[in-house]
Amino acid sequence: MKFSPSVMRRTAYTADDFYELYIWRGQFVAEFMAVGIGGFIGACLRYLFSRMTSSFLLFPLGTLLSNVIAGFLIGFIIGLEQQSVKISKNAKLFMTTGFLGGLSTFSTFNIETIGLFTDGKYMLSVLNVALNLGLSMCGAALGLFCAKALAAR
Repeated sequence: MKFSPSVMRRTAYTADDFYELYIWRGQFVAEFMAVGIGGFIGACLRYLFSRMTSSFLLFPLGTLLSNVIAGFLIGFIIGLEQQSVKISKNAKLFMTTGFLGGLSTFSTFNIETIGLFTDGKYMLSVLNVALNLGLSMCGAALGLFCAKALAAR
């Protein structure tokens, strides 16, 4: 149910108006919580990946791992939907906008690439761009393929 903004501008309200507002706010809070909790879990996992791979000081492996896994999972989720698998709105918000949004990171990828470049590690910065973009896209394509293969079973 979509909440009508005209209800907010009224000076007199009916019971139906309050019910509509209650339902709209309840849906919003549920969606907001799904994104927030998913984002928290995804960001914590990304931090864990970065900590586990911090011994690879020459290359930001944690960010690459996070982005490739997120690419695969978003492809898999979208692939499931394309195969008519029903995913609730809140579950999709939790997984895609929340968890995968927290797991993948464009801003960290950018700053790490710039850091490599400004440190004179030009080839590593180019490699970082190529691997993050290439492997994340391949991961998404593989996720789509796996979802279609799973649905065909």
